[in-house]
Amino acid sequence: MTDHRSNAQSQLLLPSHVFGLGSDVSSNMTYMDEQTLLYPAGSQLVLYNLEQKSQKFIPINEGEAMTTIQVNPAHGLAAIGLKSAEKGAHVVVMDLQNPRKKKLLMPAEGTTCKEIISVSFTNDMKNVVAQTGAPDWSLCYWMWEKPKLLATIKSALNNSTEIHQMTCNPFDQVNTQICVTGNSLFRVFKFLEGNFKLVHQQKPDKNLICHCWISEVRVIAGTEDSKLLVFDSGDLILEISYVLPGNVSMKTPSIQTVTYFSGGIIAGTSTGYCVLFEKTDDNFLYKKNKEFLLEESAVKCIALNPTDDVAVCTLQNSQIYVVTLDVDSTKGEEIKCDRLCQPFHHGQIHGMDTCARKPIIATCGTDKSIRIWNYVENTLEVLKFFDDEPLSISLHPSGLYVLVGFSDCLKLMNVLIDDIRPFWESNIRGCRESRFSNGGHYFATVYGSTIGIHKTWSFETVGYLKGHSGKVKSISWSADDSRVTSCGLDGSVFDWSVTHLKREGECPSPAGLFTSSCYASDLKTIYSISSDGFIRVVSDSAITQEIPGKVGYTAIATSRSGKYIFAATSKGSVKGFKSLIANDPSSIEQTEVSCHASPITRMRISLDDTYLFTCGEDGCLWVYKIQEKDQRGFKREKDWTYSDEILVTKSDLKEKQKLMHELRQRVETLKADNETQLKLKDLNYSEKLTDLTDKTVNPTRKNTALN
Repeated sequence: MTDHRSNAQSQLLLPSHVFGLGSDVSSNMTYMDEQTLLYPAGSQLVLYNLEQKSQKFIPINEGEAMTTIQVNPAHGLAAIGLKSAEKGAHVVVMDLQNPRKKKLLMPAEGTTCKEIISVSFTNDMKNVVAQTGAPDWSLCYWMWEKPKLLATIKSALNNSTEIHQMTCNPFDQVNTQICVTGNSLFRVFKFLEGNFKLVHQQKPDKNLICHCWISEVRVIAGTEDSKLLVFDSGDLILEISYVLPGNVSMKTPSIQTVTYFSGGIIAGTSTGYCVLFEKTDDNFLYKKNKEFLLEESAVKCIALNPTDDVAVCTLQNSQIYVVTLDVDSTKGEEIKCDRLCQPFHHGQIHGMDTCARKPIIATCGTDKSIRIWNYVENTLEVLKFFDDEPLSISLHPSGLYVLVGFSDCLKLMNVLIDDIRPFWESNIRGCRESRFSNGGHYFATVYGSTIGIHKTWSFETVGYLKGHSGKVKSISWSADDSRVTSCGLDGSVFDWSVTHLKREGECPSPAGLFTSSCYASDLKTIYSISSDGFIRVVSDSAITQEIPGKVGYTAIATSRSGKYIFAATSKGSVKGFKSLIANDPSSIEQTEVSCHASPITRMRISLDDTYLFTCGEDGCLWVYKIQEKDQRGFKREKDWTYSDEILVTKSDLKEKQKLMHELRQRVETLKADNETQLKLKDLNYSEKLTDLTDKTVNPTRKNTALN
């Protein structure tokens, strides 16, 4: 697989790594070969190399969210169900070797569906079948290379019947058989002479969540009440009940996904259990063999490697597990389950920051977690869950402390080697924005329409900045920490003096509300963005330049060198500008890269202008490399390296030292015991040798004397 990107993208921003998974996408994991996995993250497809643990990316259309995927590794093709505000629900067929080669497949005119539920290639790879969602619930059949819609039919019994999955029969090479399952619905269609023909239909009194084909005529379906139903030529011939282990107390799980492989089938449940059913002697009946728990979250997808001995499972909470199936149960071997990579956020990430002295990023989100990521090694260093949801996070320039806002307080915490522990707390409630100064000696907090300036080491409040009539949405420090710029929901941008604790400038409110602002490298100019799609240059309390855009902006940042300005959009893309000053705004040079599937919430740049970071409502954290740097910008000394210091509490250190001392004593005791045992054995063997010698020598001497 090769990595194709646009020229504009490769000139400035290059996606380097992503921490996240598109857990809302059905069929969101595929084995391309023994060493490569494909899965969605944001608005990109990720090719993950299992051996090298590296990523490559295939971009999807900007502003379009994926809903389902089917990949044919042998042909290098992917059919992707998408939804967008402009086009509605549609399908794109993409050549993974050359992602620019795309075919757009649109449903019939008048279709009002909001999403594509399932998509599948036919066995001859010439056609694509898709199942649309509510309210139409239609099957669509395209010749994708032209592209041309050949047929469509309503697959649900009525508009209230919910459909969960559609698949094409992979065993029937002659006919195109299509199975559709849903709530009290089991239907099999054939595509004959240019039209769909309903060949089998059942109305079971169960909600069929998923299914898979196991032969030309047999289908296994998983139900909401933990049953596996086996259909043969449309007739229900067997019902298999799955019962949770006796030591597990929870409600009856639903079967969320079922996958066929050479040894049997694997079913994934809503409680995080996977169940392995093996074939019996007749080759079509199955019995439960093993079950294993990944974690307490619904199993979303199960993908098998080409040799059917390893499965990769994705969960609804955006986690990925690798499961080794090739075990010998007769020898008592257990199925081994390991994470594919780091634990990802699940849900919106609404706080992010980076620091100067360490290559780390701190994030917090709606999953009530704080995570510390290493963007050089692409690893997760620390993970901590809290009872209350963190609302904001700011990382100290040293990388040793984080400032976190909660609904009831504001906490300053130590970032330890394996934990995050608070050491100071303030009664500032609901702080959704906070920033450490560049030098780390101050931190600014927001509560309502007021900004507080505090000393980091003494926790003393320097003063308050008051003037906004609405809640403050964002704050940013100047490079020399002498000023702060802020945006409020009142639609205004303020320029504050930290030294004098007063407002030095104010920008008049435009038609759209300002959402974020930052200082230019000259410390005089302020760049601001707004929800109406404009970037505005503010100088001396006046707007001197307006750069229009097609979508609203959510975040803005400037490189330390001042050469580049980056703006994040509500569609999940990042725009890069070399300058925002021009006589004709349309002539301003800009590039754009789209990686998120939803609005970006935070954006930061590393101290050396090498990396750009974004996080969004899709739960993904993206790391980009900035390809061109201003040589006149920030330069590190030749012997400069990232800090490798870590924080360890005195109690933890004493406990570890005590443990080490106890282990040393045990080692010394074991050594002494071993030496004693060896001495006793030597003595014992010496005595035995003496006895044997006496028994051998004495008779010989007697015989000699007699002779």
